[in-house]
Amino acid sequence: LRGQQRFEETIGYYEQAAELLQQMGDLYHWSVVQMNLGISFNQFGKPEIALNHYTTASSISHNIMDAFHQARLSLNIAVSLLALAHFPNAESKFQEAIQLYSQIGSKAWRLNAMDGLAMTYIGWQKFDQAIQILQQALVELPAVLDAPNYPYLFRSLHQHWEEAHKKLHGNSHRPC
Repeated sequence: LRGQQRFEETIGYYEQAAELLQQMGDLYHWSVVQMNLGISFNQFGKPEIALNHYTTASSISHNIMDAFHQARLSLNIAVSLLALAHFPNAESKFQEAIQLYSQIGSKAWRLNAMDGLAMTYIGWQKFDQAIQILQQALVELPAVLDAPNYPYLFRSLHQHWEEAHKKLHGNSHRPC
């Protein structure tokens, strides 16, 4: 339903799932549902509500939540903070996600978080920093050719590099 942008239905089902999981005492999956509620609210254009759900999800002990979900939570918090133009906090959360994805060896998701960090720098008008992080990501991009999100990463990283370079220099060039 979320993929079909039927957010009100999506949110309703996630809320039912969260209630059932809480009754069952399944805190791990309850926190995952809270995170998915946050993603749904963010995509529905309500990043403030999304942040409330991410905060709820992060209330679960790091001993229960695995590293991948911790990284995913940091990434999604950063996306909502970026939507609210809270650039310093978004920067911090994207950097946290990059570090966590590095620790678990998830290269494609790490590059996705680097792209988010670059978007933060573009929004913050720190174009040199955006270009620097994007150039690093573009150098690493061939290592994830087989990743399902490779086509997205390729387009997005190049698009953001072009945007940052154009805003910095007033023209467009292709990255090496």
